[in-house]
Amino acid sequence: MIATQIKPDETQTELSKLLQDVHKELIIAHHQAPKPADKKRATLEIGILLVRARAEFSSDKLYGDWVKCNIIEKCDTGIKKPTRQTLYRYQQLAKFTEDLDSFEERFKRCLDVGFTNVYKLVKEEHKGLLGEFQNGAVEAKDLDRKLNPSKYLKQQDNLFVGIKKDLINLSDEQREELLKMLQEIDS
Repeated sequence: MIATQIKPDETQTELSKLLQDVHKELIIAHHQAPKPADKKRATLEIGILLVRARAEFSSDKLYGDWVKCNIIEKCDTGIKKPTRQTLYRYQQLAKFTEDLDSFEERFKRCLDVGFTNVYKLVKEEHKGLLGEFQNGAVEAKDLDRKLNPSKYLKQQDNLFVGIKKDLINLSDEQREELLKMLQEIDS
């Protein structure tokens, strides 16, 4: 174990406990989760554990070596091994919610924002949007639209195609009513 070169026995005990917990949660997240919510809970828990483990190391290099040797190379989840990128993303969930006290509050925030959206939001290119969210200027429910605008444009296009098809089936009265509504919107 690389960590024996880094910290005294007390820290080794803490790292060993964290490592056991990470392996247990990885098995849930990558293999045994009975429900999607259980997988998501496990990924957040892994992130929290990894943030705690990182605090025990004096450098990113030592921490990265520990993760590689003790998690990535030794984890037997039965289906897939975690990658550095996967573990990094799990840590981002924990960092994104570190201002909250309880696990349930942290989990709820990740659900409200969306786990994939959290990964996007913490990227450098969305730093401004993250700040707006943290300051309360943008609500969780609006983040998906801001982070994935092309998805919503496609939905709007599909809506307009549907309306266009339905125009043929409108009665004269319905067409007049629609024109009035459009004129009110335009003015």
